[in-house]
Amino acid sequence: MKKFTNINYIKTRTYLKGKREQIRMEVARRKIIKQGLGGRTISLPIDWVRKNNLRPGDDVKIYNEGNHLIITPTERPVKTTQLTITPATNKLLLRTLIANAYRSGAERIVLRPTQKMAFSQAALTSVIKEFPGLTIEEQDYTIIMMLKDDPSHIRRHLRVSFQIAKTALEEVSTQWGATGLHSFRQRALKERDITIRNVVVAEESADYIELASQLEKVIAHSVYLNDYLRLAKPPRCELPEKALQMLLPLKEAFEKNDFQRATTAWNTSREQLYRYFPKGSSPRGDPGVQRFVFTIMRSLRHIASRLLAITAEKTP
Repeated sequence: MKKFTNINYIKTRTYLKGKREQIRMEVARRKIIKQGLGGRTISLPIDWVRKNNLRPGDDVKIYNEGNHLIITPTERPVKTTQLTITPATNKLLLRTLIANAYRSGAERIVLRPTQKMAFSQAALTSVIKEFPGLTIEEQDYTIIMMLKDDPSHIRRHLRVSFQIAKTALEEVSTQWGATGLHSFRQRALKERDITIRNVVVAEESADYIELASQLEKVIAHSVYLNDYLRLAKPPRCELPEKALQMLLPLKEAFEKNDFQRATTAWNTSREQLYRYFPKGSSPRGDPGVQRFVFTIMRSLRHIASRLLAITAEKTP
């Protein structure tokens, strides 16, 4: 038999059953932890847990084969959320209900109308299209089947949110309310919901949820600021551009996944917030613009804190 030299195959054992060879590789090594009076505990390799889509509370089967223990996942029941739809449920409320179930990691959503629904089938279809993986499975009770997203897409969706926030602030700074930005708001909600769902399914750090939520707030208040500029027509000022300058290093720190960049961006965001909005006084200019920009900068400050936590986890 050919001898394995690759380090990944060290300490393997080969079992011959007729003409078939079964190779068992050592994929991880764990220390046994004492638990209680006589219990012993080991942790499962995270790659294996994610591959089999296991979550806390799920059951696994353990087989004893000589000196070996074989662990296999069991069939996990589909996580189902039931929503009661009343005549007062309009399209906006329907989207909110579905979004809550979507973000919580539900794999199947059942809509149970008490009476005739106040929205049309076309409205329901348009809402479903906002959530990747949602399809209508049955029409009797309007059962929606939810497919799983790849958890590795978390950072990709966050990069999209950063780019939307950057573009929105650029539009506000240069166009000063001349163009509408409501499509940015819808895209931001979509990216936030997808990110939160994937974080829940993959059991990633809750810092990603806060990061996605704060990015959505930055985009939302950029849209509100743009609407205010279009209606009130205040004189131009530099505050929206300063908010954009505050965002750019945060975006770069996230894309590079660099703790040092995140630390620098955190310090800079703190200095800028206190510089432009010192305690006890306010900068010159329109108070409406000040209010919106302050909210945006405060969210950027929260984003900086979350980036510190996320990048610190990757620092050896």
